[in-house]
Amino acid sequence: MAKIIPVLIGTAVVAGSFLFVDGVVAANTEKNVSAELQQADNLDIKPAVTISGTPFIVSALGGSISSIRAEMVDVQEEGFGLVNKKTEAFDVDVPPGQIFSGNLQDMTAKRLVYTVRLDGVALGAQLGMTDLDIANPDDISPTASPSAEALLAGTPPGATEKQQSLVKLRITDGVVHLTPTDGNEAFSWEVGSEKLPLTGRASRVFCGGGSIYIESELRDVRFDTEDFSSDV
Repeated sequence: MAKIIPVLIGTAVVAGSFLFVDGVVAANTEKNVSAELQQADNLDIKPAVTISGTPFIVSALGGSISSIRAEMVDVQEEGFGLVNKKTEAFDVDVPPGQIFSGNLQDMTAKRLVYTVRLDGVALGAQLGMTDLDIANPDDISPTASPSAEALLAGTPPGATEKQQSLVKLRITDGVVHLTPTDGNEAFSWEVGSEKLPLTGRASRVFCGGGSIYIESELRDVRFDTEDFSSDV
């Protein structure tokens, strides 16, 4: 037993050192990808990039990454103003070793998901309401499950008082619909995928955390660093 203890300690030290180095390399890679994306899209704020793969060094050298996520805040989009966007790639194959540079090219992913978040200001601009509030109709807590309905409250153009309406969130043939259940057309809105700051057709819409989220999804796709952005 006395001989085994030093071996166990040595193994633990080596494992701990490797995990520390692995974490440092992963963080540096995320920083490099963030800088590349900021420069490619001329963003004022660096995107928050998260790369998943355990251990990261082994995954990167092997050319296979579980997921890459880039979150961009306060992105100016024509017709929408400032919006937040997120892009997630899942089951990514990347040329071995290339990922360390941050300049990623010729990657493939089984799924590439784009998300745009419209808060009260962004959606309010579409409805002509400068005081629009968005809430989950059943649970306003930050941890509430996504809802296919949203409770909107705001002052419609020409009105003198704030009104509210429960709207259904639906997508039909790539067109996003907000349909008031009470017939108040001031809160009605529809937009085609081609006018949204997304890549591909909108496939999901839901309410969460005081915002409306719209997603599109591409499958079995080849992409580069710049494709983490999605423009109208």
